[in-house]
Amino acid sequence: MGSIGIRGETGTHAQIDRECMRGYTAEDGTVYSYTDCKLVAFSHHYSIYRINGVPTAICLDLITRYRATDDRDEEWVYKSIDETMGPCETDVPFSLIQKVQCPDSEYARDWRAKVMAEKKRVEVSKLIKPGDIAVCGEGEYAKEFLITRMHGRKLVYRSEKDGREYSLPRASITSIVFNDALGRVLIDQRKGR
Repeated sequence: MGSIGIRGETGTHAQIDRECMRGYTAEDGTVYSYTDCKLVAFSHHYSIYRINGVPTAICLDLITRYRATDDRDEEWVYKSIDETMGPCETDVPFSLIQKVQCPDSEYARDWRAKVMAEKKRVEVSKLIKPGDIAVCGEGEYAKEFLITRMHGRKLVYRSEKDGREYSLPRASITSIVFNDALGRVLIDQRKGR
């Protein structure tokens, strides 16, 4: 499919959001459009890229703020990247993944696999409760942390060295040992098992 390219208009954040959804018609009559826009973070959103109305790929619009050198007000610019280019972000809403078949591209397949692994990791990390053991690192560098309590959505563990409590970022967890009535169950976060 190739690059959607830079649709580099500038303006306010709201103007850029509207611009990202505007399609265009090529000289040969092909209609390119973007639908189902999902704002994920202030810096990016996803939409479905369509050619002649057919869903073709998921498009990530990166929105960046910059200040021009001539004392003008702050402006926003964006760049569209479709999944065949292998975007780095993996927080695409699952509803968009379900609406579009995976393009025939190694980058798209790899990106979708990363998206699904991240979705599984997030689901599993929501199951952690006090008494479970979170493992960070692998091999000789692996370190276990006994989760002592939850503070909102944060995991809290007590340090064996000084007895103080620290929060543990969920993204740093490589595996979890659930401590329940049925025994200890290991779940490897990286492999999704």
